[in-house]
Amino acid sequence: RARVYAVETQNRDRVVLLARIEAPMITGVQLDERGGLVLATAPDGGLLRLGPELRSKGEYVSIEQDLRRTARIGRTWFDAELPSGSRLEVQLRSGNTAKADATWSAWSKPVDAGLSGGDVALPPARYAQFRAVLRAAKTGQSPLLRSMHASVRRGNRRPEVRSVFPLKPGVYLRPLPSEQEREKTVTINGNALTELKTRSPVERDRKRARAGVEPGLRTVAWTTRDANGDRLLFSARLVDGQGTSIGLGENLETPYVTFDGRAVADGRYRAEITATDRPSNPPDEALQAAGRSEVFTIDNTPPVVERFSARTTGKGLQVMAKARDETSTLAWAEMSLDGGPWLLIPAADGLIDSAEERLELTVNDIGDLAGGKSPRVVKLRVEDALGNRVTAEAKLPQ
Repeated sequence: RARVYAVETQNRDRVVLLARIEAPMITGVQLDERGGLVLATAPDGGLLRLGPELRSKGEYVSIEQDLRRTARIGRTWFDAELPSGSRLEVQLRSGNTAKADATWSAWSKPVDAGLSGGDVALPPARYAQFRAVLRAAKTGQSPLLRSMHASVRRGNRRPEVRSVFPLKPGVYLRPLPSEQEREKTVTINGNALTELKTRSPVERDRKRARAGVEPGLRTVAWTTRDANGDRLLFSARLVDGQGTSIGLGENLETPYVTFDGRAVADGRYRAEITATDRPSNPPDEALQAAGRSEVFTIDNTPPVVERFSARTTGKGLQVMAKARDETSTLAWAEMSLDGGPWLLIPAADGLIDSAEERLELTVNDIGDLAGGKSPRVVKLRVEDALGNRVTAEAKLPQ
């Protein structure tokens, strides 16, 4: 529908809607001899005349407003100029079709309380529409509607726990206080002042944390989504293969929890997270959702080295050992002769990739390693996939 606006010559930021007509286009505007406006419309080729005489009553009907999901409207209020003797009433109606039809509710009782507002009795629905009826005073002065507002409570939707995952062993997260908006330098001009004139939307506190590494600590983190933008609280727990549950935290406000993995028995676990939107909803409307991680391993015990032996073979050296870990796979092994450089020891099958391995290394000439001296001590170092390390020592016969 075409619209006719008036722009104040002294304040070009102020625009007033004069009329809205059924035709989709206005193709010409002409001032007539009585000070009115004659409008040519298309595509029907019509002519309309506006004023300058004022009607005693005017009506404005908004387009259908999509509330995105079923919602309840509680109170409506408006900002307007009301000369003495003039009157302004606002009504609303609701429905579940994108265009208002016979299935929509009737118009609500008129609200004329201005900024103080008034309650509106409407059935919950996805769409809403408002109508403003303006009545001029007997002196001819008309009310001016600047804005209309309504409080809306959308139906609660269940939060989502999208992913749950452990961080690398040893990584911890410690929450920090929320950071306030910092002072900044601005160039004073019209655009900057206009931007500062309007109220900025309030941003939710962005969670901040300090990250570090400390052996033995473990951190589980998760990502969530809430269609309502509700504030969420979380509970976290570990569950082992037998279904035994270990609580990690309740009413957590951060999307992570750090705990001491050394206080938990070695084994394979899943992390289970429950999210609730209780802080943003009445108790009987709060919803919750759960998610869990893939299985991961907690292992605080170093590998075990057995049957470690070392012997010289002429100018060479032969090292043999068996290493095993009860919980994790082995990651690597290396040896050092008399405090010299560490040398990688391969598994007998060529790859260190299981929880138990036979380790074998033969060095044909240890002259550079021993520094020309008679070798005395061989040290062996083995580490599992989670960073637990063991060191063993074998003395060479002299």
